Amino acid sequence: ECGRPKVGWQIDPFGHSREQASLFAQMGFDGLFFGRADYEDIQARNRTKTKEMVWKGSANLGEF
Repeated sequence: ECGRPKVGWQIDPFGHSREQASLFAQMGFDGLFFGRADYEDIQARNRTKTKEMVWKGSANLGEF
């Protein structure tokens, strides 16, 4: 579909809930860029080269 976004962007969130992941999945988003990650998490992901992740939504809503 022309003009339909597939990737979201959270510029300055204060936390990322499982429900947020489920909402994006229900809207048909394939990915999300977000800022304000914990500095220790960033350092660990840099060391292990695992910056990409699968953000799992609430199990109550099923799979999308």
